Amino acid sequence: GKDDPPDGCGRYEVPIGDDECAPLLSTEHCPYNHWILLNSKTKLGECVPRLCEEDRVYVESDQMCHDINEVGICPNNKRLYLNAAGHAVCDCPDGMFPGPNGMCHFLYEPSFCPEGSVLQFDRPTKTLGCKPDPCGSVNTKLWPDDLPFAPLDDGYCYQFNEVRIITGILYLYGVLGSI
Repeated sequence: GKDDPPDGCGRYEVPIGDDECAPLLSTEHCPYNHWILLNSKTKLGECVPRLCEEDRVYVESDQMCHDINEVGICPNNKRLYLNAAGHAVCDCPDGMFPGPNGMCHFLYEPSFCPEGSVLQFDRPTKTLGCKPDPCGSVNTKLWPDDLPFAPLDDGYCYQFNEVRIITGILYLYGVLGSI
């Protein structure tokens, strides 16, 4: 893409030698129990001993390995990730975005917005902000653990993770309807 580095490697790769690239955080090209991390000074990938087993992250503050989904390691509702240098960082889970209060929020959640508004992207400014709920007031009536509803191009609102089911049903209906 447009944000690929000019090193000739793919988005999630780093140069490891003359005209050769390798995926970050992979064990390719490395001896046993080593993985490829980015050397921030040389901007090259290098094989470094892996401190923790797979799916675990070394947290420098307590010098222990933690499960990447362990609750309570990160503040608010964030989770552990690894950066390119192999350091643990706290960030929002996939599909969530940081708000001004430091918490992670789903799009179309009322979150910190005034009544009747939900969190949405503003395309011109490429920022998150509060806008009137395009699904009426349905998102203000959700239980705390319910995922919000969002509009699709067909003009209807669907709950997150519901689209696959609806698409599958429509596909199945089309297949059965043609028999």
